[in-house]
Amino acid sequence: MISGTMSDSQRRRIRWAWLSPLPVMAIILIGLYFNLQKPVHTGRDLGWPMYLIVGWIPIGMLYLAISQRRAMITQFEYDGATLRYQTIDRSTWASRRTDELDKISNWGSGGRIGYILVFRDGAKLTLLLQIDQAQLLIAKLQQDR
Repeated sequence: MISGTMSDSQRRRIRWAWLSPLPVMAIILIGLYFNLQKPVHTGRDLGWPMYLIVGWIPIGMLYLAISQRRAMITQFEYDGATLRYQTIDRSTWASRRTDELDKISNWGSGGRIGYILVFRDGAKLTLLLQIDQAQLLIAKLQQDR
């Protein structure tokens, strides 16, 4: 049986990553408020369309941080046929059979960050290399599927 666990500090960092775009959003909203209060004096001032475009950046960051939490494996056990895992948002164990696995993709160039496990029903899980025995799990999954 192969098992691995993410460190508590890494788990906390991912759990609270959704807070990082909030200061950017606040700065944009404050700048938007004060900029729209004064009349446009130059042709270089793009006004509210620019803030609308720039505002999507922190919103996108917020969405990615929250959506990644659902798919990020923090703890796993593999017995050769079934992968049991926990994610940041789910403290209960979930399981998937190896024959449900469709493909294993690299995450980052050359898989330096981790791997994305894609299942036949479209579900995706991400496995960071910072988890103990993650490389061994990927090698075993590739061999067993």
